[in-house]
Amino acid sequence: MRWRYQPGRDVAAFDGAPGGTLPVYGAVADRLGTPIDARFRSACFVPSVSAVALQYDPVEWPVDLYTDITSLSPEHSQLDDYHCDAHNTEHGQVTGALADWILGQLGKQARPAAGWGGTSTRGAA
Repeated sequence: MRWRYQPGRDVAAFDGAPGGTLPVYGAVADRLGTPIDARFRSACFVPSVSAVALQYDPVEWPVDLYTDITSLSPEHSQLDDYHCDAHNTEHGQVTGALADWILGQLGKQARPAAGWGGTSTRGAA
């Protein structure tokens, strides 16, 4: 299998964009019984800019796929909060960093907010 650049394409190069990957090309090569270079086995399946629901016009798509989403303020996303891995990982893979963040978010939800009439168990034995 070979990768070929197609000049003049109007579609952004999603395959190498940061985000969740999927080994689609590797699966096809394996099924065909042909070797494939490891760097071409996976492609971007869900770009980070999509995963964090950036505010943009979906028809015009004015978003740079390589936007550093860690530098954006929260109002750039349609989500209340999000956390991304520092490196591309396979789509759906829950890494230690993501698991820690998810558990932290669940812990926030488990604590009653001040003024809600909840009782605190802080300091209880």
